[in-house]
Amino acid sequence: MKNTIAFLALLCTSFQLFGQTLADQNGPTSSKENSPYSRYGVGNLSNSQNANFIGIGGATTAANDYFSVNSFNPASYSFLKTTSLDFALQASSRSVFMNNKNFSSSTMTFGYLALAMPLGEHLGLAFGLKPYSSMYYNTSDTISNPNIGKTAIGSTGSGGLNQAYVGFSGKWKGLSLGVNGGYTFGNLNHAESFQIIEAADSSLFSRQSEFRVNDQIGGLFWKAGILYQIKFKKDHFINIGATADLSHQLNTKTNGYNLAYSMMGQDILNIDTTSKINDKKGKLIMPSSYTFGLSIGKELGWSVVTDFQYADWSKYQLNENRIGIGD
Repeated sequence: MKNTIAFLALLCTSFQLFGQTLADQNGPTSSKENSPYSRYGVGNLSNSQNANFIGIGGATTAANDYFSVNSFNPASYSFLKTTSLDFALQASSRSVFMNNKNFSSSTMTFGYLALAMPLGEHLGLAFGLKPYSSMYYNTSDTISNPNIGKTAIGSTGSGGLNQAYVGFSGKWKGLSLGVNGGYTFGNLNHAESFQIIEAADSSLFSRQSEFRVNDQIGGLFWKAGILYQIKFKKDHFINIGATADLSHQLNTKTNGYNLAYSMMGQDILNIDTTSKINDKKGKLIMPSSYTFGLSIGKELGWSVVTDFQYADWSKYQLNENRIGIGD
């Protein structure tokens, strides 16, 4: 038991295992997967399905397994026949085409950790930790102006959200109801900069700027699920499932600053903090999301599954902004 606890503690701290830098040093470089679209919202949403269900296309709303955890629909826990420990690593790669060049990056990260067990014949209990979203982008654009010179506009960001949860479900005949409840936590960091690389006239003053903001996020969440199983021909079944994650608010604490500095050539003459944000409290509004699924198959054999998912991300807001750092 001591060795198991130590292993789980080590695994939970190993969110970022290794990365591969971009091949072209003339472009944005990173030890993480560089995804410019992760700038918006809370970043790229992580795959919330467990590994064996990803193998069937991630259609998990109406899926249940006697020996594997399906944390996407908490109503599935009461179908478990044995205690199951499930964890995974996740690898991904991405290519960004910029300035007529292609930049590739890849990374391997912690996927999820889930532990579920049956409580008698009709109840199930689960614990888990999983990433909800990830953010990393590093882009730059170079512009030449005859009056100013060669300038660079940079945009970087990092962070993401994670969820720790406890799930419970109960079953009566073929109908099972379940809920996941837990805590969402994480950080989102954004930075924008304007720099003069080569001034048109080294004797002239130039003004450069940098803007940084950090949002610390935390709050409770819950997700409900329902799963109804109809059996026929002894070992064949039809599953109907649905989940609901209603809109909820998370607490935010924002710190940031806007820095401006004057230069002559390569010499910094003056630095001013033009604005500053200290521990400003706000809200992150997460949108409602719903899924509906249907599964037909044979126990311990074949299955055909389909899912429909809907989330209204037009309702998303971070400190009253749609993209989190100002519209």
